[in-house]
Amino acid sequence: MSAKDRRDEVRAKLAMLKKKRLDASNENRKEVYKERRKMTTKSTDEENETNSKDEKQPERARNWDYTIQEDAEWTKRTTNKNLGSQNMNKLAESTYKKEIEEIKIDKEAYEQAKTDTTHSSDSTHHVDPERAKFLANKIAADNDRRYKRRQNDREDGGNYINEKNRQFNMKLKREKRQKTDDL
Repeated sequence: MSAKDRRDEVRAKLAMLKKKRLDASNENRKEVYKERRKMTTKSTDEENETNSKDEKQPERARNWDYTIQEDAEWTKRTTNKNLGSQNMNKLAESTYKKEIEEIKIDKEAYEQAKTDTTHSSDSTHHVDPERAKFLANKIAADNDRRYKRRQNDREDGGNYINEKNRQFNMKLKREKRQKTDDL
């Protein structure tokens, strides 16, 4: 085969490939046009039907449309939100449990006191003065803490977006006060 024949053969293949490329791009354009037309001419009845199916579909099945990472991020965001009284009840319960765990119970002294009261005719309960003092101090500390919080809220005016914003603004006020005191 001569070089000229070879060149002609390569040119013919190149022309054939160019034709295939044009045919493929034309075919692709036609398919895209058909798809766009389908999407724009979709009837409102079909849209309403798909919407009603989505509403009827349970939440669990709709979650299949999301990736694991998206679901984890969504769960993290929604669990961190303050859901009002539900979160307040959980907060109160966890605070109560924490305070109960902090109280050290002397089981031997409790059992001894219990047996003493059952054997004696005197049914009055004897309170350990140390325990009473501890509980009184705890209640006083809690009251002081709540009082200070209320005072801070009154002082602030209470018009903040959220607690973090309030804390940030209070920090700015403290720093400003320190700088002005230094001058």
